Amino acid sequence: MDTKDVRSLREWIRTKRIHAGLSDKDLTALSRACLAVHNAMVADGTEEEWGDLEFYRERIDELYAICRERCSAPMEVVRRIPLVCTLYQLILNVLLRPVDSGQLNECDEMAYGVITDYLRETDAGRLKETPDSVFWVCMLITELLYYVDEEEREQEEMMVYFRGKLAQWVEELGESDHWEGLPEREALQRVTILERYAGMFLKHEYDEEAERLEGYYGEELYEY
Repeated sequence: MDTKDVRSLREWIRTKRIHAGLSDKDLTALSRACLAVHNAMVADGTEEEWGDLEFYRERIDELYAICRERCSAPMEVVRRIPLVCTLYQLILNVLLRPVDSGQLNECDEMAYGVITDYLRETDAGRLKETPDSVFWVCMLITELLYYVDEEEREQEEMMVYFRGKLAQWVEELGESDHWEGLPEREALQRVTILERYAGMFLKHEYDEEAERLEGYYGEELYEY
């Protein structure tokens, strides 16, 4: 992230009021922005130039509290899943800050519950999958199962679902370097999940396909 990006995000964060009435979209966007600026400051040692790290950590804590409370309220499964993903980011992606085990355990419980609900609803035909819902549930599965022992992980029903999606995407790809006729947003979502599968689970059977896809989508994938 260059200086211009950090400055732009910093100004946006400072002009946005953090409150319980934020939309899901703004809550997620603010969380990503705060994490990005905080982590850029830590990595580049630019605290004197961009301000006190504690300011951003306080904002991260405020966003976590709002997101946690929202996730605890009754809502549709497809709305809850990306919010739980945001909770994970606010816990795990803060550089030089220890992970709170209590928060992480609570987040794991939320994730397991909402993924289970999603699979049950789709299996019963009460919930129709969309590219976005598939993307977010796969993102959440990788977060939840990242630290789980491989043998235990492979026995989970959600991992069977996850692997099934990857196999379907690769079959549809064939020998090509892109998915013909697939909207770019959906394609980038698929590539993101394939990369997380290799990076987080250290599984490499789809590396060849991922390399072809990265060559085709390249710059767009970086921006995504």
